[in-house]
This record gives sequence, structure tokens and C-alpha cells, in this order.
Amino acid sequence: MLSILALVAMIVAAYQVYKTASGNGHSGVLWAGIALAVGIGFQLVIPILIGLVLGVIYISTGTPVEELQNKINGPAMVIGIITIALSFFGVWLVYRHVSKIPDDAAVDHVPPPPTFDGNE
Repeated sequence: MLSILALVAMIVAAYQVYKTASGNGHSGVLWAGIALAVGIGFQLVIPILIGLVLGVIYISTGTPVEELQNKINGPAMVIGIITIALSFFGVWLVYRHVSKIPDDAAVDHVPPPPTFDGNE
């Protein structure tokens, strides 16, 4: 249940990144895609890879296949919570980057000084 809520939060966060990036002169679609890639990458891809590595380690050390799911349950829960926190942190970093308003282009010339002779 927690992972489903976290995925929904990533979609909402990606939409917010899109709106913020578009409003600040960045490419909204690009930054929303980066936010989704970071969020989903940390929430789905990395835990699956770590789970596969743990499964191979348990099998290679002699754990019977029937006990593998029971043995990997605890570490999988910890890995899931850590990667959800990392995904939120990564999306927050993306959001923080797109929240910055870009500096204006450098000015090549200085405007003329004002005249105070009364003529408008």
C-alpha cells in the first residue's frame, strides 16, 4: 500500500515539477521526465535489482528455494522504505533545481543616464 501511495506521489510531484519548470523558463516536459525517472528508478528499478542480488546470494549460500521468500521479506521491507525515501529526496532535488529562476542574459551596453532638464 505504501509503495502505491509513493508512486501516486511521484506522479503528482512530476506534474508540480512540470508546472514549476515551465513557469521559470525551463523545459517542463524534460524536467518532469527526469523527476519521473528519478522517482520510479529509485522506487522500482533499484529495489528489484537489490532483491535479485539478495536472492542470488541466498541461493548460492545454500538457502532452499522454498524458504527464500520468508528469508528475503525483512530486508526487502527495509530496502523498500529506504528507496522510497531516496526517491522523494531525489525528486526534491530536481524540484529545487527547477525552482531557481534563471539569471537574465548579460547586458552588453549600459543604458544612457537620465536627464533632469524638465523635458519629458
